[in-house]
Amino acid sequence: RTELIDGKIYALNYGGMARLKRVVRKANGNIVLISDNDPDGIRREEITPDTFDQLNLIGEAVWVGGDLS
Repeated sequence: RTELIDGKIYALNYGGMARLKRVVRKANGNIVLISDNDPDGIRREEITPDTFDQLNLIGEAVWVGGDLS
């Protein structure tokens, strides 16, 4: 799924780098990329509408438990 849903985790490409991040929309129109394994929020990135064209959502991350074979 490539439709952006607030708070979900996505595989994405931003600025030429592939990432797996939680995506949050802010009231001012910006998008924040959050690492769940960064409790201090040091690696958060805020994207402004003027650079949205550099953001490519590959798809929503899906957790699957159990044997996949």
